[in-house]
Amino acid sequence: MTAVYAFGSNGNGQLGIGHTDDVAIPTPCIGLPLDDPIIKIVGGGNHAAALTQSGRVYMAGHWGINQKSSIFFEPPALRGRVWHDVACGWSFTILAERVTGHVFGLGTAKSGEFGGNHRNYGSQSDDSLVHIHVDAPIRVVACGWRHVVGLADDGSVYGWGWNKHGQLGSVKECDNSGSNSSSRSQKSFIQPPLLMSCPKPIVQVACGHVFTIALATDGSVYGFGSNKYGQLQTGDPDGCLITNATSIAAGWHHAAAAIACPNSSSSSSSRKHLRLWGRDDHGQLAGQGIRAESFVCGSEHMLVLVEGQVLAWGWNEHGNCTTHQKSAHEPQKVLLSDSRPVTIIGAGCATSWIGVASLRS
Repeated sequence: MTAVYAFGSNGNGQLGIGHTDDVAIPTPCIGLPLDDPIIKIVGGGNHAAALTQSGRVYMAGHWGINQKSSIFFEPPALRGRVWHDVACGWSFTILAERVTGHVFGLGTAKSGEFGGNHRNYGSQSDDSLVHIHVDAPIRVVACGWRHVVGLADDGSVYGWGWNKHGQLGSVKECDNSGSNSSSRSQKSFIQPPLLMSCPKPIVQVACGHVFTIALATDGSVYGFGSNKYGQLQTGDPDGCLITNATSIAAGWHHAAAAIACPNSSSSSSSRKHLRLWGRDDHGQLAGQGIRAESFVCGSEHMLVLVEGQVLAWGWNEHGNCTTHQKSAHEPQKVLLSDSRPVTIIGAGCATSWIGVASLRS
């Protein structure tokens, strides 16, 4: 029911198109089911994951220590479970189970991404799942470079992994007596899953490279972590970055939010204008104010759906914005050979995906 096209960085086959060459033209993905709609597709450093409506997860690229594929397939370790959400970090994947809310990790974890602390930070896996113990059932997960946040049904947020910049809330160095300064700079900031202090119940979370943003029930957006490029906006004492937001996303060093359009005469509740902030060295903020139906942040680029048309801008060295420029400083129309309605967009590290409604058999 969903035909998916990919473009961008593909050195490890992460686009899932059957080879390992970068492409600047949307190219059909191979291996995804046509009878089970794709509801989410995300990319990590060199891998990708796609979640179906029925709760199955398909992967492509270099997703485990010895696991690599240039087409999408369902890893044996993920079969037999019904998944509710999936997110990709740099070299790892985090999954939340639909019924239980249990959280699992897959891939390579070097900084506690699988729930370890400073005494057990180097855990790794390949094609096996690692159960991550969290004190509440988790429904939504998000990953940064080496940190993870999970959202529970009651609006509470849990964070684990690397926290040197406060991306998981208050920076608390673990007791790492006897370690040298170089070791402390890495190990002592690794934390197991802990409840993050959020001023209000949260409905959505997103992770950048070393920062986190969270959308509250009242439309307020809160930020944690590095503000080197203005990712946390003005540094409001209560942590509130913006208000009246309806959804959020984060790239490595930039972030985006949909802001409700007041007094809109449109019958569509999906018409929002886009607010962008953070680093802009590759034109990541070029689409400021665009009225978007949906949007995603790649590492340093954007994909936005506007009236059925996908626009892309930002870093384009690998063709992930479909132009031949190194960076697209203005929104570019992504031309698809397929005229069917776009149902989903996804992005990762210089990677882009577009899904269209396929014909029923």
